Amino acid sequence: MLCGGHSGRKEVDEEKRVYFNGVRDQVEERLGHACTHFEPVGYTSQVVAGTIFWLCVRIADGDAGHAHVKIYQPLPYTNQGP
Repeated sequence: MLCGGHSGRKEVDEEKRVYFNGVRDQVEERLGHACTHFEPVGYTSQVVAGTIFWLCVRIADGDAGHAHVKIYQPLPYTNQGP
């Protein structure tokens, strides 16, 4: 890991699973279709003026059923969502 770079891959705990499931509607909107699954399987994070998450999420059955999603969480004082 480089100073200022992304973390190593992290496993998704229950708190992060709830957070990542909160962006499902936005992901489906960007994909243009509903996902048959939405199971976060791992992520990295980088602290900037907020936090950037790169999330690997299982969205369907099979090997091609994964998506990599970039989520930006602004600093709390902005009162903005991901």
